[in-house]
Amino acid sequence: MKYNLYTLTKDSSIQKIESEDLEESIKIKLEKIQIEIIAEYKRKQEGRIGIRSLGKEIRQNKIIKNIFSKEDKNVLIKMTENRRSFIKVFIENLYNQNDKSLFYMILQRDFGNKSNLVDKSFADISDIRKNLSLFFKYFNSKNNLTNIFFIEITAFQGYDFEQVTNITSKLYKL
Repeated sequence: MKYNLYTLTKDSSIQKIESEDLEESIKIKLEKIQIEIIAEYKRKQEGRIGIRSLGKEIRQNKIIKNIFSKEDKNVLIKMTENRRSFIKVFIENLYNQNDKSLFYMILQRDFGNKSNLVDKSFADISDIRKNLSLFFKYFNSKNNLTNIFFIEITAFQGYDFEQVTNITSKLYKL
């Protein structure tokens, strides 16, 4: 899986950091997620010219659910829901996981649109920057925010997507 890595800084801004700095346990989880998403995509597109969305299949995949529900010192959080729900998910996880490193998995806008993994209302890094900027303009956190990261998925290793129509896409192996 290819990705950009960002961190929330002490001054509440989001800065891009080196992707190599990602925790090994999170890298392993991302690889498993890629394998499962590709398998779901292949199943759904079989016999079709393309697919519209894979959101339901991703939500119902037991392995993916298990990856996101396992908690250790590094918590991986799926943030592919509607952009309006970002602040709610963000605050809930700050509250519930305040002593752990939080890794929010998001989609790069181009990748999300091209792949049709979820519908087009997902939050991307620019939405998150805007929301957090507004939020921290009015509220100060009591917690140390230096262990919050955003993993922006930009591509799947060895695969790409072809836009078949303006509403469907197809996965293919490189």
